[in-house]
Amino acid sequence: MQDKNGALGRANDCISFLFSFSLPQSLSSGMLSAMDAGESIQAWNKGRQPDFKAVVDGASKSNRRFLVAMEIQETERTYVLLLKQFERTVVTRLMYLDATSSASLNLPPHLHVFLVAARQILKLNSRLVATLGPRLEQWYHQSNLGDVFQQFGPLFKVYMEYASNYAQVLQTLRSSRRYARAIGACEKHLDHGLTAESLMILPIQRVPRYKLLLQELKAATPKFHVDYAPLNVACEAVEDALRCINTAIKDKNAMEVMSRIQAQVHGDVILALFKTGRYLLKEGTLAFLQGPPLPASVLPSPTPQAESKLSFSFVGKLYLFSDLIMLCQPNDKSKSKTKSPAASHVSKGSEFSSFSPFASVHFGSSKDASKPWKLFKCHSLQGCTVRMESKRAAEEKGKVDSAAIFVIKAMQDMWLRADSMEDAKEWISAIELAVKKFATGEDETS
Repeated sequence: MQDKNGALGRANDCISFLFSFSLPQSLSSGMLSAMDAGESIQAWNKGRQPDFKAVVDGASKSNRRFLVAMEIQETERTYVLLLKQFERTVVTRLMYLDATSSASLNLPPHLHVFLVAARQILKLNSRLVATLGPRLEQWYHQSNLGDVFQQFGPLFKVYMEYASNYAQVLQTLRSSRRYARAIGACEKHLDHGLTAESLMILPIQRVPRYKLLLQELKAATPKFHVDYAPLNVACEAVEDALRCINTAIKDKNAMEVMSRIQAQVHGDVILALFKTGRYLLKEGTLAFLQGPPLPASVLPSPTPQAESKLSFSFVGKLYLFSDLIMLCQPNDKSKSKTKSPAASHVSKGSEFSSFSPFASVHFGSSKDASKPWKLFKCHSLQGCTVRMESKRAAEEKGKVDSAAIFVIKAMQDMWLRADSMEDAKEWISAIELAVKKFATGEDETS
């Protein structure tokens, strides 16, 4: 009986210590005061309080498991309360102003999707808080928490739309005076110490936070515990949701990059660049040189005689993607009616055998005449190699200057000159790494 009372006493001490620095009473009761909210958001954005961490680390495994579970609940309560304030003061007001005919904001599609996603997240996490409450109120050493996140883990994919539009929304709100004024009007109704941006970033941070907290809860759970297997599944579910969110962000960024390239490069061929899983790894301006007249199969190792025939052709733009490499040349408006050099490559189909959309495109559209670049060569990274080339013979002939030269060997060789040896080495390293990851199927953005 004495041991039992001692165990209960230690548990009560842990509970008392936890709530001694947990959320303010105003937050626990559902009222978010100005100072409390400001302090809470700063505390939870930076991570767990040092005193709490010391208690968790020093507690026994059963007590540590309870403390981590309490941290999950209390941070979730704070998170939902702040989300409610964001939805009430920012999301609702912006959507109201947009719907009002006399003062319509004309919200762009990505901002509207972002606001709708914020409401969906609030609904989801409100359900999570309601589910966690009874579990912690009736907590004992065999209580489960893994099954809750096993159920909610896949639902965290609702964060994808929010996260993928976050950067673009932030840029829109910062660059437009009209939207900045609207946000400023909304922030007048926020508690002191809070801003729209400080609330907007909370959902971006929350799913990675779940991953860390669940890993910590799993570490505090014995392998024979009834909650250990559900926690394993929950960790995998949250990890999968986080992976989907990160992929959505990458795809959104890739889409914006492809749109930028389309606006700069002449020809409808650029539309074929839009492909899921394709990312821009590197881009830069390089000089394209006329290489040896014989194919690489005849001259596997270029001779000094062949090298001496190098001559400057044009300064082009080189794009390295996760699955292909593309060289563009300046778009000469005076030759806009002339068939593009890329057209011959398309008709042959050799470089584009792996990219069927290129086979039916056309060049020379008058609407593209003002774009600074037009496609010259495009190669798949499959079987692509790159090497640094000696320029001794070329320099002796005075054909090119002393900048670094490297050769990209694909269906046809591309002889390129960088501004410096360091720049050439960077390109070679980037291409070699991209080719390696493309061959093995590894994520090129990892």
